[in-house]
Amino acid sequence: MNNAAAFIVGATQTLNALTINSGTAQIPAGANKVLKTSALTIDAGTLDVADNALVIDYTAPIGALMGTVRSYLAAGKLFSSGQTTTKRLGYIDNATAGLSSFSGQPVDPTSILLKLTTAGDADFDGDTDGVDIGTWAVNFTGELGGTGTMTWAQGDWDYDGDVDGVDAGLWATAFTGELGGGGAGLNTTPPSAIGAPRSSRGATPVRIALI
Repeated sequence: MNNAAAFIVGATQTLNALTINSGTAQIPAGANKVLKTSALTIDAGTLDVADNALVIDYTAPIGALMGTVRSYLAAGKLFSSGQTTTKRLGYIDNATAGLSSFSGQPVDPTSILLKLTTAGDADFDGDTDGVDIGTWAVNFTGELGGTGTMTWAQGDWDYDGDVDGVDAGLWATAFTGELGGGGAGLNTTPPSAIGAPRSSRGATPVRIALI
């Protein structure tokens, strides 16, 4: 498709892969939709998650795709049109989070989970509080000039790979205090029985390439 065209995800769905070579893919705001894909490649185009959720159910080694996702976020290729001074698109590897469901969808350990949440919400519980700045303090690196490999869950909330004063500033601006899991962040279920294997999830996967 050409640069003016757009792929609209109008409902929760599962894809084998999403490759965006140009143009815009969008999950319109509202209705708590979830886009789940086994692979995501963004070349010259963009993907707008808005206030919905994205799950990358990968097959690569654990942690291997976190740098790619962070680079998409830093470049604005992967973003949320709902971002404000206090809300940003957060991401976490479920190998660390250990969730069995995310925004109402089953997830397994080899999944990267993304959704709009409060800036500074390192532990993905929907608030920005003392626990999160404690994570920032433990992982503090200072400015690394874009060469770092830190992630959202480690306190890098501006996607530049380091944990520094800029990130602390985002935390301070978005500070909510403890909200007991009732914040504007992620709809999750703690570990119990991890989701069913890919072959039994009931979705009909398709491959979509925007070219």
